[in-house]
Amino acid sequence: MQRTAHEHFQRNILLVALFCTAFSSLVYELVWSRELSYVFGSTALAVSSVLAVFMGGLALGSLYAGKILESRNRPFRFLAKLQCALGITCILTVLVIKGIDRLQPHLLGLASEQATLGINTILFLLTCCVLITPTFLIGVAFPCIVQLYHAKDGLVGYSVSRCYWIDTLGASLGMLLGAFALVPTLGFFRTSLAASMLNVFAGILVFSSFHKADVGLERPTTTPLLPTKEPDKQLSIKIISFLFFLSGFAALVLEVTWIRHWGLIYGSGLHAFAIVVITFLLGLSLGSLLYNIFLKKIQNQVLLFSAIELCLGAMAVTITALFPHMESVFLKIYYGIDIYYVFITILGLLCFALLLIPTTLMGMTLPTLCAISVSDHHIGKDFGKLYAVNSLGALVGSFCAGFTIIPALGIYNTSFLAGGVYIFIAFAFLYCFSESRLLLRRTAAAFIGVVILTATAFAGLHVPNHLYNGVFYTGTVFKKQDYHLFFERQERASRSLRFLRNGVYGQVTVTGTRGALLLRTNGKIDSGTTADLASYQTMLGHIPVIIHEKPSNILNIGLGCGWTMGAIVSHPIVQSADCVEINPLIVEVNRNVCHSYNGDVLNNPKVRTIINDGRNYVAHTKKIYDVIISEPTDLSSSGISALVTKEFYTSARNILNKDGILCQWFPRYEVTERDYRIALNTIKHVFPYAYEFDMVKINNDEYYNSFLIMASQKPIDINKRLQERKSQCESDPNEYHSYLQPIIKITQESFNRDNEALEAFIADVLQLNTDDLPVLEFHALRDRFRKFRKE
Repeated sequence: MQRTAHEHFQRNILLVALFCTAFSSLVYELVWSRELSYVFGSTALAVSSVLAVFMGGLALGSLYAGKILESRNRPFRFLAKLQCALGITCILTVLVIKGIDRLQPHLLGLASEQATLGINTILFLLTCCVLITPTFLIGVAFPCIVQLYHAKDGLVGYSVSRCYWIDTLGASLGMLLGAFALVPTLGFFRTSLAASMLNVFAGILVFSSFHKADVGLERPTTTPLLPTKEPDKQLSIKIISFLFFLSGFAALVLEVTWIRHWGLIYGSGLHAFAIVVITFLLGLSLGSLLYNIFLKKIQNQVLLFSAIELCLGAMAVTITALFPHMESVFLKIYYGIDIYYVFITILGLLCFALLLIPTTLMGMTLPTLCAISVSDHHIGKDFGKLYAVNSLGALVGSFCAGFTIIPALGIYNTSFLAGGVYIFIAFAFLYCFSESRLLLRRTAAAFIGVVILTATAFAGLHVPNHLYNGVFYTGTVFKKQDYHLFFERQERASRSLRFLRNGVYGQVTVTGTRGALLLRTNGKIDSGTTADLASYQTMLGHIPVIIHEKPSNILNIGLGCGWTMGAIVSHPIVQSADCVEINPLIVEVNRNVCHSYNGDVLNNPKVRTIINDGRNYVAHTKKIYDVIISEPTDLSSSGISALVTKEFYTSARNILNKDGILCQWFPRYEVTERDYRIALNTIKHVFPYAYEFDMVKINNDEYYNSFLIMASQKPIDINKRLQERKSQCESDPNEYHSYLQPIIKITQESFNRDNEALEAFIADVLQLNTDDLPVLEFHALRDRFRKFRKE
């Protein structure tokens, strides 16, 4: 049946609405994840909880979408209302999330500080209540649009593939513009508001286009390829649902491992995460488009689906062997490009090329399986159920990969597991649904040959005992003609490996020989036993203790190799020292590797170790401190910017005594002078007095220059305090004062600027680093690229 131009226009309006929904949903996910990280803390459990609710809502909405739509007499008006409701509820969600955060002090007032499991359970349930409505609506939208778009078509695979590639294209662009343009420019709240306005626009567009021709759904009469007799059909549907659940599981396991691999090459910041997600979604879009063009008319769709799953398993294993080789490619791109956004674009294209085949194959699976099993008469319900099962598998795969599989097996073996699941699906699907036994035997033999070829290719590409050594950071130190030295250093490090574990926060390694150990998180050096690292981290603990008049209770955020904690407890005046560390593997390193270097500080009776997010602990603890020391890792790492925002400093001020001191270690080498002044302005916005100590004068490392910013609510005469401490040492030369004298001398030498000088330094700065617009995080990604370049 030929369609009129107006009918073509109306169908394209449905695709526009689908694009808007997909675009906005990825923006919402980006915003909600950040906002809820402030509620839970930037812990892996928090991020996974957000993903669980999001994917669960999508699955639930997809499950009931077809039934809801078929019950409507005016389905297009329903879709218009759905779009408007989605926009309104999503912007309200951001506001309600902020209300959940305000409930935490009341929850802590009803429970002990150690009752974190119960409190997090309550917060998770509240999160479910807040997110279930908008995520359910997002889940309803996709199957509804598929059914409305398909109403006059005869090929299920065509309709699904056409809608799926528009959906995934919109989602990829939502992540692209959200992560790289909207959030860095507008902030999280205004970005969410813009996404909501886009949904309302889509609703108005649908209503205005269909309000004159809004009638019940037509019922096409073509049938799926599954057996039509009961109970064969029901059994087939159950088998397909189970196998597609496994396919979604394996897909998200692979996505998580790819994000981990890419983070070890480019760093674990927002842009590295976004690159993989965008690549993943673009590949899905391309796969569904290619199915629509080339594969929809293939007669044996069962064999096609099995072949796709087998190739996915083969590619999962092969790409795992290719990732280590990307370090050399990364450095060649780094040294060949001088503009950051050109660099990041080429890096994104490299990632896309690397993952192109498997992600494209993933994009073919949904339309192929719909052509096999979905009924035209109830496409909304059948497609929705299939999409829901796949979403549920994706949820389980993502959660298990981060929390159990990767920590237990490592990122390499996790990829093999995902590949094995895909190969199992291929053989199982072929066995269950192939109509010809002869074809089954021949195809199985061909499949076994593909498996053997894949194993051979992996053996040729695999680099045994490869150790990611922070090419994104350590490798860029070398000059272009000398970057081969990075790989020589990498080889030496792999031979001196003392500790290697993959946890929920990434890879933690300790390399080196006695007296020169280096602690790395995701490849970047965070601490070590070398003189340059130990000296400034030790002084981070000494400086505030000798300047504060009565430093009884100390809080230190970030453990490293324990040097700062060791310095703190070396002072008799300190009664208690709490250390908050988010990564349990860092605590394990200190107990099993670094204890002989730091005086076994974690077993010191003054010390309490708290495994938690530092930002979250400061915001909600009931304990009051004399000194808070914050020594985060690089600002470009995911979640770290939460420790340098106006809101964090306000929380810190609230748990300090009236004469308390906040000490913020700041990696000056990470940022430009302009951004450093923004950081100082943010601290000064909360604390009226601030003082600067130059850590270069302690470790003599110009490449990694850093500062210690000391902030307080009352003025401190630094020189007077140090002179008083010096006089005490000279008048009473006991063992402790003899130990203190060189520390006072170093502190005097490193004191750089007083409060008046800092105020003059930032006099013309108006911008702040806030939770809603963390400019330092986004600028640090760019500034890290420029770090060793001549501007």
